[in-house]
Amino acid sequence: MGKKGTSGGGTVRTRKDGLKEARLLVPKEYWAVVGKTYLYFYGKTEREAKDKRSAALSDLIQRGPRVFDARRITFGEWLERWIDSVPGNVAENTQGFYEHRARTYLKPTLGNIKLSELTAEHLDGLYRDLSRGKGTPSGRPLAASTVGKFHSTARVALGRAAKKGVITHNVARDADAPRWRSGSGPSSASTAWRPSSVPRLARGSRPFGSCGV
Repeated sequence: MGKKGTSGGGTVRTRKDGLKEARLLVPKEYWAVVGKTYLYFYGKTEREAKDKRSAALSDLIQRGPRVFDARRITFGEWLERWIDSVPGNVAENTQGFYEHRARTYLKPTLGNIKLSELTAEHLDGLYRDLSRGKGTPSGRPLAASTVGKFHSTARVALGRAAKKGVITHNVARDADAPRWRSGSGPSSASTAWRPSSVPRLARGSRPFGSCGV
């Protein structure tokens, strides 16, 4: 049987599967944004369900209707919104790079994930796949430096979402940015000093270390 709750308003009831369901009446001024009159929160206990409801209500009071953006829109939809905001804020060629990376790599693979549910692990998985050639147009692995550019693009896009209050944290900051590995390009080993790599000293000249100061 349903039971009146006191935290956050609404009711708390026990579902057939045993979970507790806390209902929150959405303020009328947010109905158009949320698209719903009620929101529902679940927990194994009544307290857990109420706490989730209270947290959502507190978030709504502090951040306003923007709190619902991340729950309604996908990462792909946010990327398009972000791309629309780029012109005039960066150089034209940078804008082109952002659009290409977002629409060719980020959106096709992670675009269907809700913005509020996107995690650093999702980004890490994408970086690993691209490094192995999975999901690339050519089917070839991408260099760490190239994958790093996609990481930078994701970080900028999510950084704007955090700045605008759409999300509370930029998860790209927690993702593992691709690192340059030995064998994938110039390294300390390949650029180490070798006698054959420098011209012979002219006869009679002295090494730099023996020059007087």
